[in-house]
Amino acid sequence: MTSRSRHIVTIVGSLLLVAFVTWLLFIAFDESAVDNKMSTLNPLSWQAQRYHDVYELVWWLSGAVFVAIMAATLILSILYRERPGNEPRRDIHGNTRLEILWTIIPIIIVLIMVVPTFSAVIAVEGDADEDALEVTATGHQWWFEFTYHDEDGNEMFRTANEMHVPVGRAVNVSLQSNDVIHAFWVPALFGKKDMMPGHNNRLWFTPNAGTEGMHYGQCVEYCGDSHANMRFRIFVDSEEDYDQWVANQMSDASWSNDELVQAGRELFVAKGCNSCHQVAYSKDDAPDWLIPPTVAAIGPNLSHIASRTTIASALMDRDEESMREWLANPPAVKPGSRMPNLELTEDEITKLIAMLDSLE
Repeated sequence: MTSRSRHIVTIVGSLLLVAFVTWLLFIAFDESAVDNKMSTLNPLSWQAQRYHDVYELVWWLSGAVFVAIMAATLILSILYRERPGNEPRRDIHGNTRLEILWTIIPIIIVLIMVVPTFSAVIAVEGDADEDALEVTATGHQWWFEFTYHDEDGNEMFRTANEMHVPVGRAVNVSLQSNDVIHAFWVPALFGKKDMMPGHNNRLWFTPNAGTEGMHYGQCVEYCGDSHANMRFRIFVDSEEDYDQWVANQMSDASWSNDELVQAGRELFVAKGCNSCHQVAYSKDDAPDWLIPPTVAAIGPNLSHIASRTTIASALMDRDEESMREWLANPPAVKPGSRMPNLELTEDEITKLIAMLDSLE
């Protein structure tokens, strides 16, 4: 085999080896990432798709650069390795053409990335559709509050940690913070955006058709002891299911004459729970002493907590076992929680759970 043939074999073999290793890395990480509930690799709104398209472009460019550099390193290491009888090669110096070439190539790569990036940012940061659903998301340590508004901007109702939106309709979200800097992010639906005290940010998204179901969200700006426990969920509903959910949220909490539920209501007031949590019963049914005054949003509105799937800022499923654990000692579950340990007995916890389960 001639020297030229050996060089060709070395170059081709190096390129194939590096490409194969890159492919193995790709399939290994790609499969694991797609299965992750917090993955950006499965965009479900056109906003998330625009960001994903940019990521994909950068990935392919980065992959090409990676393959080129690793292959060149491998080829040069083999062809010009030190061997008996080989004279040391002179370093390349003062080659103007090469210097211009390896300056132009990175500039071209950056320009290829910059144009789609700016295009995506401009599109996503533009104004939402005129008929967009208006929701205000407020970050608290450590839970999310969602306030829904009508077409005139008037407040309709408030809920916590679970946000429902209709499929195929634009959702305009105003972002606020009640204490420190938080960040609002559902990877499948939209990019991260900060929630800053004293400054209103906004984002909007439109869930694609076929994306009905639950999607995970998270605060992704460190905000204190329970930052990692500050989670939420977005449910993409059909138009009919969404309308039913809104109608339920706008109604007063249901009234039950069950003795255990009644005992739980009395305990709810006796323990001062109504000083932080709002429960909007109908005054026609409930005695005046039970109707809590309008309070600051120290804790989530519990008027329809039985219609939610989670408690403790979506940290736990809303089942009896989790509710018992949470009510027994909230700070043990969520460090730094403003909800204190009331040292409730098992019987008291049973009564409160019965009361909370009646709030559909």
